[in-house]
This record gives sequence, structure tokens and C-alpha cells, in this order.
Amino acid sequence: MSAEHEMIDLGDHDPQSVSSGGTAPDRVMAKGKVNGRLVATFVVGLVLGGVAVSELRDAREERQRSTSISLVAFVASGGSGGGDSGGVYQMA
Repeated sequence: MSAEHEMIDLGDHDPQSVSSGGTAPDRVMAKGKVNGRLVATFVVGLVLGGVAVSELRDAREERQRSTSISLVAFVASGGSGGGDSGGVYQMA
């Protein structure tokens, strides 16, 4: 056994790999994939949000239409009573 011990200096960080001589292509591709996934997720979120808002708006309008009550009042000619004829109730 030799008396010398190999020493690795952990204090210096070299962004370029000594063995490859440049940036690692895996890191560049991984960063591109992450950015692509983030953009895809954002687009899917926008589409789903738009669909949800549209459906909620339609449901609210339908509820408003189904809960509204219309009253039509008119003067009945002659007679002193009331009656139901053809879905219209006449009051005197």
C-alpha cells in the first residue's frame, strides 16, 4: 500500500464535466422535457378551466330560468267569477 491517499476536493464545483468536456446532453434534454411538460400541463389546465367555467355558467342560467315565475294579469271581460281554461286562470 502506498502512503499517498488520493484526495477529492469537494469545495470547487465545476459545471462542466471533466470527462465529457462540456455540458452533459442528458441535462439539456431533461430540462427540455421538464419545460415541455410544464407547458403541456398549463395548456391542459387552461382548457379544463374554460370548460368548467362554461358548464357552471350554463348550469346557473338554467337554474335561473327554471326558478323564475311569470305572472300575466289581465282584465276579464264580463262575469264575476274565475275559471281555468286552457292553462290560464282568470280571476275576477
